[in-house]
Amino acid sequence: MPTHTTTQELTRSERESFRAALWRAREAFGRIEGVLGVGFGQKRTNGLFLDVVAITVTVSRKTPPAALSAADTIPATFEDYPTDVMAVGRGSATIGCDNDTDYTGLPGGIQGGIQIVPEIVNAGVAYAKGTLGCIVRRRGDKDRENVYLLTCKHVLFSDGAREGHPVYHPFAQAPKGQPPAGPSTVLGPIQKLAYRDNVPYSAAGASTPQTFYLDCATARIDIDCKCFNSTCTKDHLKYSPAIVDLGLGSSNLVAGVRDAIDDPGIIGKQVFKVGRATGRTAGLVRQLSAVEPLEPDPDDPAAPTSARSVMRIDFDKASTPTHLNCLGNERFAEGGDSGSVVVDENRNVVGLVAISAAAAHANDPPPKAYPTYACHIFPVLDLLKICIVTDGSSTSHGCCTATDGSGLTSAPPPQTAAPTGKMAFLNAGVAAAPSVAQAEITDEQRARMLALRDALVASPSGRELHDTFVRVRRELGYLVRNSRPVKVVWHRNHGPAYLAHILNHLKGDSPAVPHEVRGISRSDFLTRMGAVLSAQGSIPMRDAIARYRVELLPVLVSANDIADCLRALPDLDPSVGDFVGRAP
Repeated sequence: MPTHTTTQELTRSERESFRAALWRAREAFGRIEGVLGVGFGQKRTNGLFLDVVAITVTVSRKTPPAALSAADTIPATFEDYPTDVMAVGRGSATIGCDNDTDYTGLPGGIQGGIQIVPEIVNAGVAYAKGTLGCIVRRRGDKDRENVYLLTCKHVLFSDGAREGHPVYHPFAQAPKGQPPAGPSTVLGPIQKLAYRDNVPYSAAGASTPQTFYLDCATARIDIDCKCFNSTCTKDHLKYSPAIVDLGLGSSNLVAGVRDAIDDPGIIGKQVFKVGRATGRTAGLVRQLSAVEPLEPDPDDPAAPTSARSVMRIDFDKASTPTHLNCLGNERFAEGGDSGSVVVDENRNVVGLVAISAAAAHANDPPPKAYPTYACHIFPVLDLLKICIVTDGSSTSHGCCTATDGSGLTSAPPPQTAAPTGKMAFLNAGVAAAPSVAQAEITDEQRARMLALRDALVASPSGRELHDTFVRVRRELGYLVRNSRPVKVVWHRNHGPAYLAHILNHLKGDSPAVPHEVRGISRSDFLTRMGAVLSAQGSIPMRDAIARYRVELLPVLVSANDIADCLRALPDLDPSVGDFVGRAP
């Protein structure tokens, strides 16, 4: 039985098998009336979370098995994976610990984790306090004034505030006749594009769109003082991409962005957030596709009644001496923390806090335990067309340093297969570290390599592999040269040496490619490079690795030479096989 604990690291093949079973479960169970969502998380028994990953089925209400038909019954296991049926809960809110510090005159200035308040439109309405999640930028725009804040829509658009209205820190300007609540600095205007709804989004590798609840919005931060629409004072407002008091690995900067939509490796793991209500708290990820009911919105009759495919996070009671947050509750987030970004142990942003305890449970008895629900970060960034400012160490999707078009640099133009007479792999030097120069080749070596290329593309599967490599090779070269995580793995596992051996073999200078270089096996080298490229690369790069890993990795690990690789093609023409056998 392929049951996995959340404390062990899953192999790539285990992750792929589980993910495939999950998608089949979504298709099978999604047709059952009353099923609101199918995801995965820790299995819960008698109120306790077990150290076992299960396929979770969220239903509107639980029905005794005897009252269900066989077709409407969720089995105890699906394809040998345990299942867990749970009914949607009831939501709740409270006030916060109130970090209303004015950061405009402090080092770092405007940054993630601090209090923001929209303009008070309706007199007599209390200040709608929320949290600035992090600094973001619009994609494809390198202008120095391209600076925005990310938070929730229900924070910026509360009590009549709308597009164009200003956002303030830490307090809004008091309406006429109302005393000021504290210092007030205008940050900039609310932007039009915002979501507070269940929205279709196609996750990487998914065959069909999935519905995700998004509660997200941005506001521009006017870092320069404007006079008659022109800059009169530069750098009037200081800002920083840091998150105040994040303190992970002695850094307040986020390192990257992580797609956790279908990632069982994050279940049961610790995550963090910094909010204006409860400060820095630690939580444990329990579910990645939870469904949570929403309070009715009197101003919007069409507002959704439930949030789909949200991340459930429970407070990590072991993270504090009192086993409680600063308000004395077992909650990862409270009212006012909305808009905080959720960060994993490696400082990768995975979500946006959108639903914390609501007013319906303000009078719950202590310790007032209630989960937090966060929007997955990839749909937020992709649909708002923004990127997160990081420490620059990652080029993963959604970082402003990304190379796939989701950052400040436009994506490179798509490439097609090389025309007859030219070989994609002849330019393999672009994928090497700077220490590996592109070697000169003789006419005889060129003829050999062209013949090998022709043998590869002679079959449909070989042509597909060739074309896939052509599409990602320039990004591969960029990552090896410029992405620190990729460079580290490449050099520590002797990537330049392996590349030199491969090129020498393709030219005919050596009969085979070694299975080990200076203590690093070919299997370890390929597995580690696949993992870091999946983490740092674009969606096309990740999709290509996910698609070919299972069938291609064993061939690349076991093959002695290019002839072995070509013979492994399932649709190789016999005549081509004869050539392969004669290849020097």
